[in-house]
Amino acid sequence: MNKTEYMVYWTNVIGGPASGGFDNMGNALAFMQELRKDPDNKFVAMASEMVENVGKMGVDSIVDNTCPDGSPFLGRTSRYGVSLQRARKATVDINSET
Repeated sequence: MNKTEYMVYWTNVIGGPASGGFDNMGNALAFMQELRKDPDNKFVAMASEMVENVGKMGVDSIVDNTCPDGSPFLGRTSRYGVSLQRARKATVDINSET
């Protein structure tokens, strides 16, 4: 039995909505890249059941600002990937120079 773990969905302006199943993420991403080369394909997206994921996303056990692997927890990141603590520190440093 072929196990589909990743689904790719897209809409073709001529043929309408379509989908395809893949057994590994690499093949799914490569297929998506090819789909995006065609200007007639819109809304290319991928979804996965992620059956091995059990629990909350992200780090769930911060103790004294330390992650489970021992690295320091720097707070949430903004949508630009910069930790909020670093962004606040940069703002304070800039303001203190004036």
